[in-house]
Amino acid sequence: MPVPRTLPRTIKEFWQLTRSVIAAASHRVPEKLAVLQQADLPTVQRILIQYRWFAAYSAGDLAILIAKLPASELRSKLAVCLDDELGRGNPDDSRIAQYDRFLIGLGVTPDDIEYQVDPEILALLELHRTRMHGATYLYGIGLEAMGAECLCHVYLQAMRHHLLENPVVQQASLDWTFWDHTCEADHGGKTRAAIERVAETGDTRELARGYLDAEERWRRFWDIAHAAGTEQRPGLSEEAELPSDGWRYRPAPDES
Repeated sequence: MPVPRTLPRTIKEFWQLTRSVIAAASHRVPEKLAVLQQADLPTVQRILIQYRWFAAYSAGDLAILIAKLPASELRSKLAVCLDDELGRGNPDDSRIAQYDRFLIGLGVTPDDIEYQVDPEILALLELHRTRMHGATYLYGIGLEAMGAECLCHVYLQAMRHHLLENPVVQQASLDWTFWDHTCEADHGGKTRAAIERVAETGDTRELARGYLDAEERWRRFWDIAHAAGTEQRPGLSEEAELPSDGWRYRPAPDES
């Protein structure tokens, strides 16, 4: 189904747009992610490391959106989602810590996690962050609350499916906690009514602009991630300064 590019003027038309984008993504995903089903271990590792950075940036991007939103049910709901992402007070239970444990089970070292990110991935994530800072809250809702969260669910389901079929992955002893969470209902489905209430007095075209920019970011992200894995492209140098969003959680030493 072709995705319409005429910006919607009503909330009903906006939801029609999102359905079209998700349908198109659901058909397009296997083209980039099917490699995970038969790839060797280094290729799987490098592709998954790229997504790790996408996930690492997401909490900060969501926090920026929450700060922009007016007092509303949507703001409260997204704050609950953010608290969940960050581990509800325990960084070791955060989604990114869960994902890191999965990667380590696949033989990825902590240094690999930090330095095998493709520089183009970082540039893409920083562009998204810049847009979040400069955007109206309606654009931010389209970009982050809908574009990042709902579309993310489509890709994560496909990733999990292909990983479960990969013989190399099947032989590893892995913590699947992160993936079990991603197969629950997506945040966007829970917040649709709240989004409508925030958006009812604004310009729906701003929602759509953000959402379509998010779709484009996903396209570009998987192009780079696929190349980073299949072409074994170099990551960061050890002298490079790591963005704070990508730092791994380092618990304090046990002094007992």
